[in-house]
Amino acid sequence: MKKNIAICSALFGFIALPSLSFAELPCKSFTHSNAYELSSPILDEISGLAVSRSNGRFLWAHTDSGNSSELYVIDHSGAVFKTYTVKGVQNIDWEDIALGPCAASDARVCIYISDMGDNLFKRADKQILIIEEPDLSGLETPTDEVGELSVIERISVKFPESQAPEQKFANPDCESVMVQPGTAEIYFVSKQSSGGEQSLYHIKKSEAVDGMRTGTPEKLASYEFTSALGSLKPLFNAVTAADFAPDGKRFAVRSYAEVYEYDVESYGSMAEAFAHPTKVFASAELQGESLAYDKDGRSLVTACEKYMLAVATINLFSCDLKNPSPGSGEDPEPGSGEDPEPGGGEDPEPGSGEDPEPGSGEDPEPGGGEDPEPGSGEDPEPGGGEDPEPGSGEDPEPGGGEDPEPGRGEDPEPGGGEDPEPGGGEDPEPGSGEDPEPGGGEDPEPGGGEDPEPGSGEEFDSDLDYHNGSACSIGRYGNPFSLLWLGLVVLMGGAVRMMRKRS
Repeated sequence: MKKNIAICSALFGFIALPSLSFAELPCKSFTHSNAYELSSPILDEISGLAVSRSNGRFLWAHTDSGNSSELYVIDHSGAVFKTYTVKGVQNIDWEDIALGPCAASDARVCIYISDMGDNLFKRADKQILIIEEPDLSGLETPTDEVGELSVIERISVKFPESQAPEQKFANPDCESVMVQPGTAEIYFVSKQSSGGEQSLYHIKKSEAVDGMRTGTPEKLASYEFTSALGSLKPLFNAVTAADFAPDGKRFAVRSYAEVYEYDVESYGSMAEAFAHPTKVFASAELQGESLAYDKDGRSLVTACEKYMLAVATINLFSCDLKNPSPGSGEDPEPGSGEDPEPGGGEDPEPGSGEDPEPGSGEDPEPGGGEDPEPGSGEDPEPGGGEDPEPGSGEDPEPGGGEDPEPGRGEDPEPGGGEDPEPGGGEDPEPGSGEDPEPGGGEDPEPGGGEDPEPGSGEEFDSDLDYHNGSACSIGRYGNPFSLLWLGLVVLMGGAVRMMRKRS
């Protein structure tokens, strides 16, 4: 699998083009930390994701046209913890979901469902459904439990009518929605599947009457996205999801090919920010239609539908901070969601043999073991252990126990068993001061075991199998079916271009 991923990365490294602007965003890069296969078939057509505000361990998810009017509470591995039926509505074409205040300066949090998918550009019943988010704090394990939710408000979205022939997309397909924190203002980006400009809209809401409002989309700006894949097939440049960062200072937009971030704070307005995207990574998910900021406000979560022979998958991208706090000495752990404390960590006692805490900014003492007493006649062993007492008559047994890590300052116990087999067990954390267990089992499979939730700083608590590399995407995750699909797209695109040149 590693070889497969490496080959794919080499083949499609050209996708990672330079950033499109110089706005100062908090992440210097994103690390693709995890990929989880969505094992539940009800999520095969996952079309929207949003992180819960009541319990950041969970995400809200939904599927699109032709599926049930249900919302799913899932964790970051895609396990379904609870299902909610939305009463009295039909899933005509739910395409995205967002969380935000129920109204301006409202302490309540609401779920906003965008029922505005319209591949034929003719729907007159586009709407946004608003539901108050329930408390998820009591959810502990995946269940088949089904609850009910009620819509507290609907916004009927009416595009301005236009009879002009050139206004073919006056009533565009819309597959994204985002709600601005604090203000509850609603924005979305149109989906132009045949290439060309994608437009940012703000919804101007009328006064509510019996829980119903009219929303008139106001076009703020347009931008033509480009990508290496989009040059082969314009659909790859179509926008399929968007989300605001929890502080409202940034927002992100995704296409099938790439993910972009926008700095509203630096540019001063949504329209100006939309004209200056920064490409943060190439997603290249064949049917990627979901995007959300994770609970740390920086890392991103994407998802893609089951497509052809490729499985539906959630992908987690951890933020590598651009500017860690002064005095920290190094970047925090990707996806930890925590800035290191300035000058964090204490200096180790000279010769204590203890490595400083990661992120403390301190270099360990060279050789980090205990210094011998002056004149003691003892030479320290390389790596900081102590020699046996002179005259004790005891030489350490050859191979008796484990060699300490350089700088650990600990001697193996005399006769402490056998050397561990290569790969036997897990390597200790750098500077942890702990020896690996002798013979500690087999090497874990790549990506095996439990990974922490992005941004949680805690070990991810799940008994579910972890599937790294099972993603429905190309290049980055190494799915062979996806690679085959891309090859066909490239061949078809090349043939079409050759035919155009000849004609």
